[in-house]
Amino acid sequence: MPAISGTSNKDRLMQMIMDNFNTLYMKDIELQASQLTITNLKHLNSSLVQKLKDEKDKVSKISKIVAKLESEHTLLKSENKTLKQQIENLESENKTLKDKLDNVEEYETGEHFQNNFQTK
Repeated sequence: MPAISGTSNKDRLMQMIMDNFNTLYMKDIELQASQLTITNLKHLNSSLVQKLKDEKDKVSKISKIVAKLESEHTLLKSENKTLKQQIENLESENKTLKDKLDNVEEYETGEHFQNNFQTK
């Protein structure tokens, strides 16, 4: 620091000490602010990590439910196919029984003989 006219060495040293003290004080404030920022960021990071874990758990649960539903859907499709086949079989059996009933009714009413007689 250049010598200022009219100031003593003691005054200059005191000024340098005060300047250094102010600089240290400002640096201390900056350090504290940085530490608060770091602490806040750590808390925020922790919070975000926990939220991600929670979301991951939710996704895992939903995935399990979807897999179960897909499995049930496949089973229901198979059961539906089986039921459709049973319906077709019953309809076919019903038609056969109706045809037999018609034949019995024709035989009982004599239409069978009349139809045979007319065609001959």
